Amino acid sequence: MTDDLDRARRLLGEASDLLGEGRVLLQIWSSPVIEWVYVGAEDDSVVVSDNGETFGWISGLRSPGDSYLPWSTEKATTACTRFGVEVVDEGEEGYSAFRLARPVRPRESLAEIVQSVALAIDGTLALHTAPGSATYDSYFWERDQE
Repeated sequence: MTDDLDRARRLLGEASDLLGEGRVLLQIWSSPVIEWVYVGAEDDSVVVSDNGETFGWISGLRSPGDSYLPWSTEKATTACTRFGVEVVDEGEEGYSAFRLARPVRPRESLAEIVQSVALAIDGTLALHTAPGSATYDSYFWERDQE
């Protein structure tokens, strides 16, 4: 029996061979928590992440339809820790960048990790949304805790 990690490595390797140079990411529109989640090979690991998109929306690098509170690594970490996801600082001198990410380990369900990252994205967005916002009650991340 082949586990999800081996299958994902093989699939990403075949996609890379087919497409040539460059980083191959599989983009998933997750459900029931609706978020864009990415699966990609990094060195010898398979990593599920938001590809930095959550930070982009909150910090205003993307043009959100709703305004967010200023980026807080502490708020992001609060949401991510609940679902076993890391906040990875990918900034360099002169700019900030963060990614929500979780490596896949042997014998873990890739689908479950995709949902964990989706919930971490959802929670991070929720914690950066003002309580008076029209979207404040639309997040899933607290529903599992009730």
